Amino acid sequence: MDYSTPIFIILIISIQISHIYSQSIIQITDRKTLIRDTTTDEIFCDNWKFTIETNDAGIWSQVPKRCVEFVKDYMLGVHYASDADQVSGDSSSFMLGFFDIDKTLLSGSL
Repeated sequence: MDYSTPIFIILIISIQISHIYSQSIIQITDRKTLIRDTTTDEIFCDNWKFTIETNDAGIWSQVPKRCVEFVKDYMLGVHYASDADQVSGDSSSFMLGFFDIDKTLLSGSL
């Protein structure tokens, strides 16, 4: 019984299949397509604000020009006041808990 023919066929098929699946899933696009920015200013600035809040924006010294109005609207609008109130409330709750524990420890040790 000659086993060389089926083994040869299996070898050829496996080479073809490995070639098909070895192509990269992540395709690197041309540099020209990377430069094109189709996001609106509102989406870009909202994403930029998110990276600032999560401390992922790196070192930055000024607001991007396309986000100046976005930042102005945020700072002068109700969203900033609401965020500031929330942070203030959370900080107060933390400090009240901290000092309450501290007073309890002090009164227990006297």
